[in-house]
Amino acid sequence: AEASVNQIFDQMEETPPRLSSQERAFVPMVSPGNRASMSHRTLIIGNRRGATGGDGELGTSPPGDTAALSTSPPKTLQMENLPEPTLRSRLMEQFPEMDYRCKVAIEVFETEQTYVANLLQMVRDFLVPLRKEPRTNKNIEKIFGNVEEVYECNKTMFACLSHIMDNWSPETSCLGTFFSQFGPLIQQSYTRYMENYPHAIAVLRKAEKSTAFAAWMAEFLEGSTRRTVLRNLLITPVQRIPRYNLLMTDMFRHTPDTHVDHVMLEQGLKVMEEVAHVVNDAIDLGEHRQKVKDVRDGFVNKPSGFVIPHRVFIREGLLKKICRKSVKVRAFFLFSDILIYGSQMTNRYLLHQILSLKHLRLIDTAQEDPNSFQIVTPTKSFTVVANSISNKVEWMLDITRNIQLWKEKVLKLGLTSIFDNKEAPVWIPDSQAIKCGICDEPFGFVRRRVQFQLEYST
Repeated sequence: AEASVNQIFDQMEETPPRLSSQERAFVPMVSPGNRASMSHRTLIIGNRRGATGGDGELGTSPPGDTAALSTSPPKTLQMENLPEPTLRSRLMEQFPEMDYRCKVAIEVFETEQTYVANLLQMVRDFLVPLRKEPRTNKNIEKIFGNVEEVYECNKTMFACLSHIMDNWSPETSCLGTFFSQFGPLIQQSYTRYMENYPHAIAVLRKAEKSTAFAAWMAEFLEGSTRRTVLRNLLITPVQRIPRYNLLMTDMFRHTPDTHVDHVMLEQGLKVMEEVAHVVNDAIDLGEHRQKVKDVRDGFVNKPSGFVIPHRVFIREGLLKKICRKSVKVRAFFLFSDILIYGSQMTNRYLLHQILSLKHLRLIDTAQEDPNSFQIVTPTKSFTVVANSISNKVEWMLDITRNIQLWKEKVLKLGLTSIFDNKEAPVWIPDSQAIKCGICDEPFGFVRRRVQFQLEYST
């Protein structure tokens, strides 16, 4: 769908070579001579798989069956109560000296018209057929999320916006109230979509590697862009709210203080800025949760129960771990409640330990090595070395901050007893253990090194 229905008509007349022979046969349906007689404007979207059934579903005719195509027109997506596509020209005739506010309002209307058409295309041309396709319906809901709810939200908004534009008056018409009223509905619908969007792209990327999905896409669409079509449609809701705020800000700057819409726009802009803030947080949360899944899938020995709602990815990197006989490079991953590490393999990792932050503390050992610090837990304690002082500081700050955040949540629940726990001793490398820590006798052939923890009585 393009910015307006007239543009689609014009493109169909100006570039006939882009249409198939069957599609060109139906161009007279929307020729200039009979546009005025159309009771409803329609968006023409070719059905490239075959004929369209009476209920709007995909037909069962094979791609090469031209007989089926010759007896019925391409699939038609009708948008009920769609205003006349000549809104801009009608308002220009009505208001020859069109002010800037009116131009912005027209842009809001036209971009909303295109956006609703894109949502309709995503639901009607992709979601509905994919649900019915047994080869591809396994992860369809994960890809599309609540896009149908988003479509219903914007369809309602577009109907209201159409009423405003049909009765536009430079002196009395307001868009600020429109966005103030629809702000909560937008936030409710879009927050769920944004949280799911990073996961949706990951699932789609995986699905595109599937033979069944690729085969379906090849049948459903033509051309080398078939993979980018759905991906481009999926991102349109992510881009829409920033577009609202840009247009509202532009209109607010060009609305006089004496205009009735000035205060309304100021209030509406505050509502939409809050919506944008909540939605952006939802995207960040979705990205962090998807990162948790990616980290889990990156381990050969995947930990069970690793992906949980409250776990958020913080950072990752390589640190040198001081082991008994040597220094080894390990990959560390910090989350909001745990710290894990493992050894690198060719393309994946081997998980070694999962350390809970509830019993973890850090010790700065700059006197031994300016880039080193100790990680102390009841399970395992050891020394790590960063590649620079700044990298060491970043790791220590992030770990300490998340330990503190976790403790604050626990204290609110009154669970103070979980902080009482014994700690494992830090492993001392053999090269540094020259004599016994108890009897002070040097190690040798008879007196061997043994790592143990002393029990102190109080």
